[in-house]
Amino acid sequence: MELIEGAPLGEHFHSLKEKQQHFSEERIWNIFIQLCLALRYLHKEKRIVHRDLTPNNIMLGDKDKVTITDFGLAKQKQENSKLTSVVGTILYSCPEVVKSEPYGEKADVWAVGCVLYQMATLNPPFYSTNMLSLATKIVEAAYEPVPDGIFSEKVSAIIKRCLTPDAENRPDIVEVSSMISDVMMKYLDGLSTTQLVLERKLERERRRTQRYFMEANRNAVTCHHHLAVLSQEHYEKSSLSSSSSGAASLKSDFFENTDLPENFHHSSGKDVDKTCDEALSDDNCTTEKDVFSELDDELDVSDNSSSSSSSPLKDSAFGMIKRSFSALERQPQARQV
Repeated sequence: MELIEGAPLGEHFHSLKEKQQHFSEERIWNIFIQLCLALRYLHKEKRIVHRDLTPNNIMLGDKDKVTITDFGLAKQKQENSKLTSVVGTILYSCPEVVKSEPYGEKADVWAVGCVLYQMATLNPPFYSTNMLSLATKIVEAAYEPVPDGIFSEKVSAIIKRCLTPDAENRPDIVEVSSMISDVMMKYLDGLSTTQLVLERKLERERRRTQRYFMEANRNAVTCHHHLAVLSQEHYEKSSLSSSSSGAASLKSDFFENTDLPENFHHSSGKDVDKTCDEALSDDNCTTEKDVFSELDDELDVSDNSSSSSSSPLKDSAFGMIKRSFSALERQPQARQV
C-alpha cells in the first residue's frame, strides 16, 4: 500500500473556516483541473465510477497535488451499462442515487460539482439535519448561490452545469473539461514551464555530478601514481642501504681478521694502492726482495689466520691481494729510486 503525503481537502476546509479565510480562485482552478483530469482517466480509460467522491477522499499534497483515494466503493462497469447500488455519502450523492434510479459516470460529475461549490463557499451545497429535507434539496438541486464579487462568473457557471438535476442534461467530464479549456491551457502552460525549469536543474545537477566524478577519478589516478613513485624510491633506498651495509661489514671483517701493516688499516680504495706504492718505494728499505719476502711472510700469516674462517669472500680477497703482490715480484728488479 502506497503512503500518500498531504491532508484531506476536508481538513483544509475546516482550517480555513477557523481562520476565516477562503481559497483563491487560482487555487480552486488548480485543484478542480486535476480532479477533471483524474476523472477523465477513470471514466474514459478505465470505465470506473468512483461513487464516493468527497473532500475527505481527495488528498492535497505538496503544491496542492491532488490524489483521489478510497476506491472501496468504486465499480468498473460495462460500456453503456448502468449501476443501481445505493452507496456513497448522501451529501455528495446525485439525484439518481437518492431516487434509487440507475446511474453512471455522471454521478461523479455531480460530486465534483459539490466539491467545487464547497471550495468556493467552504460549505456543502446541500445540507439539512432532516434526511427527507436533504433528499428533497438534492433532487431539486436547491442550493444557495455563490456570493458575488468573490470569484468570476465561470466558477458559478461550472457549478450550475455540474449540479444539473437531470442526468441526461448534465455534462460528462469531457464536456466539463472543455468548458474550462482556457483555464486548463494556462494550467498546462504553467506545468510545461515548471517541467522545463526542473529539466534544466536536473541537467545542471547531472553535469555537476559528472564533473565531480571525473575530478575524483583524476585525483585517484594521481594518488596511485604518487604512491607508486614513493614505493619505488623507498625500495631503491632500501636496496642501497642494504648493499652499503653489507659492503661495510665485509670491509670491517676483512681488516679485523687480517694482520696487515698499520698503513693498510687506515686506508681504503685508492689509499690502499697509494700506501703499497709508498711502502715499495721507501728509501729506508734495504732491498725490494726483502720487502717482498716480508710481505710473503705477512700473507702466509694472514692465510694461516684466515684458514679457520669459512667465508669464501675473505678467501677471494686474500687471493686477489696475493696475486697482486706476486705480479709486483715478477716486475724487473731495477727500479728508479
